[in-house]
Amino acid sequence: MSTCRHCCKKTGVTEAEQPVVYWDASTLVSALIVDVHTARALATAERPVVHLVSTLAYAEVVAAIARAESLRRLDARRAKAARRLLRDGPWRRLMLQPDWVVINTLAAQSRLRGADLWHLASVSTLTRQLPEVRLFSFDDRLAAAAAGLGLGL
Repeated sequence: MSTCRHCCKKTGVTEAEQPVVYWDASTLVSALIVDVHTARALATAERPVVHLVSTLAYAEVVAAIARAESLRRLDARRAKAARRLLRDGPWRRLMLQPDWVVINTLAAQSRLRGADLWHLASVSTLTRQLPEVRLFSFDDRLAAAAAGLGLGL
C-alpha cells in the first residue's frame, strides 16, 4: 500500500491508481470560505483522490481572498485561515500550460471565458498523461463543457 501526503491514506490503493481531481478557483474558494457549495467542496477534499491545483487557480483564489478582505467581507483572521488552508490543504500544486491547439479547439467549441477555457484546456491536456483526471467546478458553463468532453467530476 502506498500513501501520499494528504490523500490516499490507508485506502489499500496505490497512488498511481487514485482518481485525480483538478480543482478550479470556484471549488477552491468554496472549500476555503463558507458559501452554498462548501459542503460539497469539503466532501470532495476528503475523498481519497489526488487533488490538483494550477498556478492560475491559485492566483485566482489568492486574489479573491485579498479582495474579500479589503472589502471587509472576510475578517483578517478568516482570511489568514483561508490562505493557510490553501497552502496546507490536500492540493498538489501544478506548473501547467495547456496545449495551444487544445486551447484553440476548445475555444471554438465552448464559448468559455478566458480563465475557464484555460482550466478546461489544462485538464484536457493533462489527460495525455493522466487519463483519469476530472475537472471539479461550480461554474455552470465550465462544468457543462467539461461534462460534454467526459472530463467532469
